[in-house]
Amino acid sequence: MDEKSDIYSAGITMYEMVTGHVPFDGESTVTVAIKHLQEEVPSPVKEVPDIPYSLECIILKCTQKNAAHRYQNCQELIMDLKRSMVDPDGDFVNNPEYTPGGDETVMMSEEDQRRVQSHSTHQEYYEDRDDYEDYEDEDYEDDDYEDYDEYDSSGGHNGGNAGTILKVLMILTAVIIALVVIFMVARAGGFLKNIELKNPVVEDEKEAEKVSVPDLVGKTEEEAKKALSEIGLGYGIEDRVPSEEFERGEIIRHTPSMDEVVDVNTEVKVVVSTGKTAQKKKVPDVAGQDVEAAKKMITNSGLVPEVEYKSDDNVENGKVITSAPSAGAEVVEGTKIVLYVSKGTDKVVVPNLIGRNADEASGLLASAQLSGSLAGEEFSDEYPEGQIIGQSPAGGSRVAKGTVVSFTVSKGKEPEEEPEEPEEPEEPNPGNNSSANRPLQYVEVPDVESWSVDRAMSMLSQAGLSGSVVGYDTSYTLSEGYVISQTVTGQAQQGSTVGLIVSSGAPN
Repeated sequence: MDEKSDIYSAGITMYEMVTGHVPFDGESTVTVAIKHLQEEVPSPVKEVPDIPYSLECIILKCTQKNAAHRYQNCQELIMDLKRSMVDPDGDFVNNPEYTPGGDETVMMSEEDQRRVQSHSTHQEYYEDRDDYEDYEDEDYEDDDYEDYDEYDSSGGHNGGNAGTILKVLMILTAVIIALVVIFMVARAGGFLKNIELKNPVVEDEKEAEKVSVPDLVGKTEEEAKKALSEIGLGYGIEDRVPSEEFERGEIIRHTPSMDEVVDVNTEVKVVVSTGKTAQKKKVPDVAGQDVEAAKKMITNSGLVPEVEYKSDDNVENGKVITSAPSAGAEVVEGTKIVLYVSKGTDKVVVPNLIGRNADEASGLLASAQLSGSLAGEEFSDEYPEGQIIGQSPAGGSRVAKGTVVSFTVSKGKEPEEEPEEPEEPEEPNPGNNSSANRPLQYVEVPDVESWSVDRAMSMLSQAGLSGSVVGYDTSYTLSEGYVISQTVTGQAQQGSTVGLIVSSGAPN
C-alpha cells in the first residue's frame, strides 16, 4: 500500500463523514469490493446540495480510480484542505480528468485493485462498521489505525509510516468538515449576519486586514481568480449571461465593485459572459448552383457548409440537388448546412433497336451496359424478316445498368392464304364487322411523359393503344403519380400496350 492508496481511503472517509454513509454498499464485502473496482464514487453533492464546491472536488480527486489523477502526496491534499477553509466555493482543485457530479467511469490501478481485494478478503474495508462508530465515541489509539492501515497488497504489514499518514489525514479531515458544518449551520440560521469573519492565519487575534477590490471587468476568469488570490480575496460566480460587449469567459461586473475596501478572505461575486446572443440566419436557396458557389453562399450567410455527393438522374454532375436544412429555414448562426451535390446519374440511356437486326441490337445494348432478350416473333408488313419491330423499355428511356431490354423480331409479311371454294355462297351480311382478316395497322404513339397516369391512359386509349404501369421511380421534378417515361415511342401496332414508368415523388 502506498501514499496514493491512503489518499483514496481518506477520500472514502470524507465522503462518509459528509453524507453519513459509505459510497458503496452490498450484501457482502465481495460485492462492495467489486463496486470499488468497477464503479465511480458518486458525487456527494447529489445527497448534500449545500456541500462547499471545493470540498466536493477534493473528495472526488481523492477517490479517482486512476491513481495518477489523485493527489500525488499528502502535502498537496493538506494544502487544498487549508485553502478550502478560506475559499469554500473556490474552483482551485486541479482535477481536469473528472467533472464533479459526472458519470465518467475510470478503472482503478492494479495497486488499488489489489488493495480493495485484500480489504474484502480480510473483511476490513467496510464490514466492521461498529469499529468506525467507536471512532466517534472513544479515543482512538495508534494500534487501532495500524491494525487497519498496515496491510499491504499481499495482506502483510508495511510498517507504521502509511498508518501515520492516514491518521494525520483523518484528523485534519475531521477538523475541516467540522468547521464547514459549523459554517453551514450558522449561515443557514442567519447567525453570520452580524459576525465579522476573521482570517484564520491572523495571529494574536488582530482584526482582519483590509484590502481594495481590484477592477476585474474585462478580465478572463483565470485572470480574475489570480488577481483576487494575490490579495487574499475569494472568487465566486453570481451568474453567467450573454453579452454583446464581452467575449465568452470575460467578467462583465462584480460585487463588491472596484476600489471598495473589504476584509481579506471576502468573496467577490462575478457575472461572467457566455458570449454574444446567437442570431438566427435563413438558409439560402442553392439548388442548381455549382458546389463552390453554393459553399460561398452558405458561408456568407454565417453558416457552415458540408458537402455530400449522391447520384441523381435529373441534376447535372457537380450541381447542388438540395440542402439540409432546406432553403428558407431559420437556423442559429454557425449551424452546419449539408449540401447534397449530384455526381451524375447511375442510369444509362436505352438505345433505339427498332429496324435493327439481332446482332446489331446486341452490340448496341452491350455498349450501353445493358443486355437483350428475345421476346418473340411477329409478322410485319413494315419491317422485313429479322428486323426488330418492338422493344421494352423504349429507346431513349433511362434505366439502371444491367437492365434486360426485351425485343420482338419481324417474321416478314404474313403469307396470303388461298381461299377455299365455299360449298354454298353465303349472303353478304352488312352487319358483320369482323376484323379477323384485316391487315395489321400501326398508329402513332402519343407522348404521355409528364402527364398524370389517368391522363396518359386516356391519351393512349384514344390512339387505339392501351397503357400499363410497369414501374415506379423517384423524381425531383415530377410529383407522385405523373409519368416519368414510356416504353414505346414512335409507332406501334394498334391495340398494343405501352409501359409507363411513374413518379413516386422526391427521394427522402
